[in-house]
Amino acid sequence: MEAGVSNSEKEIQIVDKRLVNYATESLQLHFEVENNLMKVHIFEPKEKEILAFQLVDLSTDYFEFDAQKLSDFFKTSPLKLESNFQKVSLSLITSQFTLVPNALFIKEKATDYLLAASSISEGSVILTKEINFLNAFAVFAMPSTLKEILDKQFTTIEYFPHAAPTYLSLYNLFKTEKEPVVFVNIHSQHYDIIVFEDSQLKLFTVHPILTTEDFLYYSFYTLEQLKINAGTAAVYLMGEVEKNSAIHEILIKYFKKSSWILKSSQYKLGYELNDINPYFYFSHFSQYLCV
Repeated sequence: MEAGVSNSEKEIQIVDKRLVNYATESLQLHFEVENNLMKVHIFEPKEKEILAFQLVDLSTDYFEFDAQKLSDFFKTSPLKLESNFQKVSLSLITSQFTLVPNALFIKEKATDYLLAASSISEGSVILTKEINFLNAFAVFAMPSTLKEILDKQFTTIEYFPHAAPTYLSLYNLFKTEKEPVVFVNIHSQHYDIIVFEDSQLKLFTVHPILTTEDFLYYSFYTLEQLKINAGTAAVYLMGEVEKNSAIHEILIKYFKKSSWILKSSQYKLGYELNDINPYFYFSHFSQYLCV
């Protein structure tokens, strides 16, 4: 599938020159992992500003992260990853997650909840994270090797599925909308279909990127199940997709009210980061909302 993803095909590092003026203890460090790709950015919470961004291709199997390669990345990154940060988090882009209302949640049944909604890959550990703004617990699978490496590297680190920062950022931007609003969020190997109606989350589903035909089928099928007219509903596109790519062309053709989402007004980019496409890392740059 031609997803139009260009930045994810190469490693990127952008550091604002002002970063050296900050004590890392006053900054937040946020990772996002999808398969063999790791994104990381540094966030200054007082001014809500992103001061550095790095994308690295670990070139390893999803469940067999190379501990030495990851350790070398921590040592050599210009983002000073071995320093002490105010907060550290990791968001995992995965379809292996589910939400359980607080009133129904029993921690000992976490694996059962997840198995009812998804398969669980071998070599995974099951994690839970209370999502206060949803009044629910997220239950998700994470590669155990990756978690062991990060737990060893950082004294304290929060883990959550990418659905949490994505949802909260969208809710803050569209909470006054009453009519159905559809969001298509593209990642390197997955895409999300998210639906809001009457200020409430109606659906958050994650699919692997396969073919343009599959993308079109799942998109139409999802909206049909919710009785949403693709020709009249507002559809916003965001994530790692370029203009005039296959996905972009499909949305223009079949979703008449499709448009690009603007970057979140809740944060700003440092001077050197202003050339980044504003919608490209929507989920990743929203992680600070969850810590």
